[in-house]
Amino acid sequence: MTIAVSQVFLLHGFANTKEGTLVSSTAQGYQSFSLRAFSALSQTTSLKERKRLMRNQNTHRLAFSIRLLFPLLTAFLISITLIHGTVHAASPLSVSITAPSNNAVVGTGTQVAVTASVSVMVPTITISRVEFSLRVNGGDGTILGTATTAPYGIIWSIQPSQAGTAMLTAKAFDRLGRSAISQPVTVFVAILDPLPLLR
Repeated sequence: MTIAVSQVFLLHGFANTKEGTLVSSTAQGYQSFSLRAFSALSQTTSLKERKRLMRNQNTHRLAFSIRLLFPLLTAFLISITLIHGTVHAASPLSVSITAPSNNAVVGTGTQVAVTASVSVMVPTITISRVEFSLRVNGGDGTILGTATTAPYGIIWSIQPSQAGTAMLTAKAFDRLGRSAISQPVTVFVAILDPLPLLR
């Protein structure tokens, strides 16, 4: 995020002074304003008038400092929020299963590669692991395996007890403990009879 300070701030000079009203949009203009105020102050013989001018000058100096620091502080907080993810309006990472494809048909007694792709919103986010889970016929989910390095994937050895409609999901974690879960992928597991032994 880039903030053009010269386009944000407007400095207003005092009214009812010998120098009149001065409006500037840059720090350089503020310096010019201060010099004019000092000139007016040095040419004034009234103690009351000097105090009034000094009070006005201090007020505008304070206003300038506040207007300068507030957007910079805001930008700093936004940067911290983006880097560390303190606000979760959207998850900073996402994950999707890339294999097997949705509605794929597999058989018991076989091995199937299950892979996932992980994306991050901020380059500094580091993925710690991806967990692959399975639910069969609407039952409780079980973790099939965990991958800690890219490309993220495991080998699923399909058991006869897993026959039916299976739902695969992947859950990615970063090193700060944040997580994202994929959309489920449906896989139909068919029972395959073992080949008869040749005699």
